[in-house]
Amino acid sequence: MEVKDFNQQLIAIGGTMSDSFHPADSDEANDTKYYGMTTLGGEWIILRETNVSSVKTYRVTHAKSGYTTAWTGRAALDYYYWYQLRGLL
Repeated sequence: MEVKDFNQQLIAIGGTMSDSFHPADSDEANDTKYYGMTTLGGEWIILRETNVSSVKTYRVTHAKSGYTTAWTGRAALDYYYWYQLRGLL
């Protein structure tokens, strides 16, 4: 699986074009920022960046379908460290 950020910088490697994550949406209006990425097959990841007192933290959430609903409710989703998604991706 291959994941790239909005600057097309590689985050993780593996898979093919059909299961690679590509930028879909971003919300950078506040100290908590969200970046949505989807695959051609419908899987998705939402990356949450939180900036508190100049300390940034990154957490992600993922599913196999339902991106539009998830993006709309992104603030209420549960977010995890990348390593916690290992069995889900």
